[in-house]
Parts: sequence; C-alpha cells; structure tokens
Amino acid sequence: MAGEPGAAAAAQPADGAGPAAGAGVGELDATTLTDRWGEIANGFESAQEEFLRTDVIAELREELPQHFEAINKHPRELVGQEVQSVTDLSKRERLRDAADAESWQGAMKRLLAAEVQGRVQSKQEDMREQFQTVHASIDLFRNNVDLIPNTKQFDAELANRFVSFAKEYEVRSGAGKLLGWSVPVQPLVNQLRTQMAGERATKAAPAAAAPAAPAAPAAPHHATEQPRTPTGQFDAPQAGITSKQGSSATGEDEGAGVLAAFARQNGFTL
Repeated sequence: MAGEPGAAAAAQPADGAGPAAGAGVGELDATTLTDRWGEIANGFESAQEEFLRTDVIAELREELPQHFEAINKHPRELVGQEVQSVTDLSKRERLRDAADAESWQGAMKRLLAAEVQGRVQSKQEDMREQFQTVHASIDLFRNNVDLIPNTKQFDAELANRFVSFAKEYEVRSGAGKLLGWSVPVQPLVNQLRTQMAGERATKAAPAAAAPAAPAAPAAPHHATEQPRTPTGQFDAPQAGITSKQGSSATGEDEGAGVLAAFARQNGFTL
C-alpha cells in the first residue's frame, strides 16, 4: 500500500533533498501535524461506517416498509393488527392491546438494529482492501513532511515527480476520487528524493576553474538494469530520460493539486 507505517527514516527527508531544498508554499509547519494523523484515520473509519449505516437503513426501508411504518406508530394504533412474530419470523401474531403493541415495537426495533449492524459489518469486510489502501496512504503524509501541500516543508518538484511516476498505481473510487495507491510507494519517494538530492547538489556546485577534458561516451544503460516495482514497472526515471514535470505552469501545480485533493478526500483540509 501507499505508506509504510512506522517508517521513521522516511519521516525526515533523506540526503538533504527535502524541506531545505524544496521551496515551500505555506506558513504551516508540517511537523506540528504529527498528532493529527491518528485523528484523520479514525475520522475516516467513523465517516465510512456512518455512510454504510445510512445506506443499509435505506435498503431495509425498501425491503420492509411495513415494519418501519409499524414501529413508528403509536402503540394504540396497532391494537388488533396482525404483524410478523418477533419470536418466529415465519409466523404472524395479533397484537392484543397497547402494552402488547409497545412490547412488539421494542423487540422489532432490536431485530432491525441487529440486521443493520450485521449488514454494515459485511460491507466493511467487503471493503477491507479499500480501507487498508486509504490508511496506508495516510501514512504517505505522516512519513513525508515534504509532500504535505501548503506547508513550509512542501517540495513541489518532488510532489510532481511522485504523482507522475505513481499514477499507474492509483486506486480511485467509483466517483473518481483518489483513495491511494495499490503498491508501496515509500521506496519510490525515497528513490526520487535521493535522485533529486544528487541533481540539486550538481547544480549548486561551483563551476570548475578550468574546462574539463571531454568525457568519454557513457556506456549504454539498458532498461533491464533499472529498478522495478513489484509489478515489473520502472520505479524511477530511466537513465538518460529527463523528466518533463514542472516544465509548464500546469505541470508545476499538478503534484500539489493531486496531493491536496487526496488529503481532503481523507478528511484533512490543508
């Protein structure tokens, strides 16, 4: 999945290519958000459970409209009516008086509540993989302060490269919202950060006092030598290929936009 819980080494960008090198675009210090990630994860669980509960209740209202109508009536209105037995659902029973009707309503409410809870748990089990993807993806921010948009530490170039290379592993909802990534992307973030540190160090180095002798042609770099993801795809730019991220105004904003939208999807407004 996207993040790697407990990846302490990733919490502070390695090789000097993080907050110090990134421009940063906000006043918020990302390190002050440490205690928020647990709240976000719990908030996601609560929101999803409430959504599923509402959905299940709507399903039951369509399947058993007479039950919901009956439990919302005054007990006296049910006296003498025939209803489904709460002790043997295959049978019917006639309510004798208001006390009998009130007792039946209470028992039926408990049966319906149990049915709702059972269906919610079943749906949660069906969505377990999706929930795991979201939780692991929250750790992308927890472990990489330089990927949190609108903060002092945010590194737009790193964000653009990451979003570009992780695009094919995106997991999206039916509505098209980004839920996370289908493979662990922390190794990719680490590799991109290290690569960028080298590039930035080279650019910052003072020019040589005298022209250097022409370098010998580099040996061809074969694609088979490049590191790959578990699915066989390249984990980072192939040697000799220059990334086009950040070459335009749209490209410069892509990483921040995608990650900010992803954060909002998981209940955190940046």
